[in-house]
Amino acid sequence: MMLHPDVSNKINTMGRPRQLPTTYIAILGLCALMIPFLSKTSLYSAQLSPYRRSLAFRDAEYYSTLQTGIDPTVERRAKQSVADKTTRKDSCSEMVAYLPGPFAFHGHGSQINTYIMGIMTTTFMGLPMVLLEPPLDKQPYPGGSQFGCPTDAFRESSNGSGQPNWEVKEGFPMGLSRLIDHPAWLSHGCAIPTCPEMNDYVNLTRLLRKYRGGDTLPSVTCQDANGETVKVILSGSYATRIYFREHEGLFTKQLIIPQAKQWALNLGSSEEEAETFSQLHSPREIWDYATALMNKSGILRFQPWVARDVEMFVKTYDIPLNEEYDTIHVRRGDKLEEEARDAVINYWKSQGYTDEDNLPTNYIPFAKYLERYDPNECVAKGVDTIERNVYVATDDPIVVMKEIADASVPESENIIHSNGCHRLTFYFNPTQDTVFHIDESGDDDSCFARYHRNIIAMADLWILTKSHTFIGEYNSNWGRLLRTMRTVMNDDKSDDDSSELTK
Repeated sequence: MMLHPDVSNKINTMGRPRQLPTTYIAILGLCALMIPFLSKTSLYSAQLSPYRRSLAFRDAEYYSTLQTGIDPTVERRAKQSVADKTTRKDSCSEMVAYLPGPFAFHGHGSQINTYIMGIMTTTFMGLPMVLLEPPLDKQPYPGGSQFGCPTDAFRESSNGSGQPNWEVKEGFPMGLSRLIDHPAWLSHGCAIPTCPEMNDYVNLTRLLRKYRGGDTLPSVTCQDANGETVKVILSGSYATRIYFREHEGLFTKQLIIPQAKQWALNLGSSEEEAETFSQLHSPREIWDYATALMNKSGILRFQPWVARDVEMFVKTYDIPLNEEYDTIHVRRGDKLEEEARDAVINYWKSQGYTDEDNLPTNYIPFAKYLERYDPNECVAKGVDTIERNVYVATDDPIVVMKEIADASVPESENIIHSNGCHRLTFYFNPTQDTVFHIDESGDDDSCFARYHRNIIAMADLWILTKSHTFIGEYNSNWGRLLRTMRTVMNDDKSDDDSSELTK
């Protein structure tokens, strides 16, 4: 296992369990009351329409994105172009339709990472990318989304018996679109063609699943209602991952200057940034720069209801958001069985344990993560002690808390003195919820329970991404997503390309 300090630093605190705010409790209570009245035949429209929040929060914009340093003009220009109809008529004659549905049973990290692979592939092709969600009758999830149901999703209707009946609002986003507001700079204002072939969702997913590799993703060519011929390339699920990995060399080692410049511009870069990007040669630098451009353009903007509820949930934590904070991500659980197993074995071998079947623990101790703090920092800064607030995101909170309490120099149950320099105060999710996977439902898999788990996970993601220093593992989709979302353009306009990013 490798532990990586993330250099794009910031500091957060997470308090012990405390009472959730009245508003949040009220929303959950309303959700519970609505369950018996939800209509099984609620209709969705394939066309998505915007919905305003029923609750307004002052910091909604701050909580709607994971990145800092977003250039809002990228999305603003794209929306204005759509509104002014200045986009070329043939710009929607070929597009990529991304199907999130076939991958919906995976966790947040896996789904979002695959979506990002789709974005990188599509922008490299220079095509619009639209989302194609399953219709309600093909949705395996209550309420039409793997990410659950906010109260905003429903409207009250009458079933003729005088009893209240709740059904999903027509046009309310489904699937991945329930979580993420897909940007106009990716869609170019294009919509799913109205031809019959694009309404056969089962056949489209069948075509996508048939892809096993090669230079051409499956596609459909048809005529829409206006008689225009449209080619739709299908993306999503394992097809996107296979295509991305097979063509990674095309994106990096075989990248030529004109192609690189255009890719950067498609990702929302300035002319100067596109020129810099075209001069990069290292695959690592190319991917980091492309990722930073994508983040600068504001990818992964939460839908308004998600941003609102993440804000409400985060504000239940004892986190001084006006101060810097560190984060540590400890992923155990199912990852210990395969992905992290070799790292665990190697760690204990370094400690003198050679019997792989008889190790002290089946995980790497929390103390190993704390070794990333530099004991010489106090000497360098000429101080005796450096205070650090540290939020720990983990699927094993009880054991990690015990490891902290059992530390060699504990001051209290959540404060320790480490390496003779750092005084670390630890904070955890106030719910102590161990659910990292959206499908880890236990006894309750209602759309409201899913949404609650979704908000807990997105609150953790938001806190981890915005922290000053991140210490974690990249052997999980969650860890890899965090590294991606923390990659930003450097404010320093030096000539050194390698210093253009802080990760």
